[in-house]
Parts: sequence; structure tokens; C-alpha cells
Amino acid sequence: SERGNNIVFVIEADGIRLCHLGDLGHFLSETQLAELGRIDILLIPVGGHFTLEPEEAAELAEKISAAITIPMHYKTKNIPDNLPIQTAGPFLQAMQRPHQEVNVLTVSADDLRNRQPEVVTLLAVS
Repeated sequence: SERGNNIVFVIEADGIRLCHLGDLGHFLSETQLAELGRIDILLIPVGGHFTLEPEEAAELAEKISAAITIPMHYKTKNIPDNLPIQTAGPFLQAMQRPHQEVNVLTVSADDLRNRQPEVVTLLAVS
């Protein structure tokens, strides 16, 4: 409410449902969660301050229960020190799921059906 409205996108293609939570800074209501439906891949802001705090993001990610959760909007080595957001570390610790870092993520609907839930960090390409 401090920074204006947020838009959540749910994109469905080739049997995969991807949800991008934008700059979400609040927990979703049960009605909003139900409106999302099944989510296979979740992109969730985890840096805090402007968006969800890492622990809140982890709680919401668990409720959404996607096969793949991708953190976004967090501090990396390319982010200025004076930007008051956190690294992905606190979110990853709160998630308590397997985690992998990749440059490119390729999945199919069949992959997702047999996949254990995990967190995937997309590495910045410089």
C-alpha cells in the first residue's frame, strides 16, 4: 500500500503455469491464493524492504507450493550497497528445500510432474 498497486501475472504455456508475483509486498489472501490455481513455476520477490521479507516470502512460497520456486528482487554483487535489500540467503535458509544455481533453466510439463519441489536461483550473466 505504501508503494502503489502490484500486478501478479500467471502465464500458461505448453502445460506449464508460471506465476510472477511482481513487487509483492504483502501476503496474499486465501481468495487470492485460490485465484492463482495450480502454479508450477513461481517467481517471488525475497529481498525485503520494498517487497516481501525473506521469511514472509518463504511462507507464501510454501502455500503456493510450486515445483520450482525462483527468488527475485534480492541483493547481488551487482546491486549498490546502499540499496536496503537482503541477499537471497535468508530466503533460501527459510525455504528448507533443495536448491540449485543455474544460468539457464529448461523444463517441460513432464519434468515438473516428477520433480521434487526445489528452489532454483538464476545466476546473473555478466
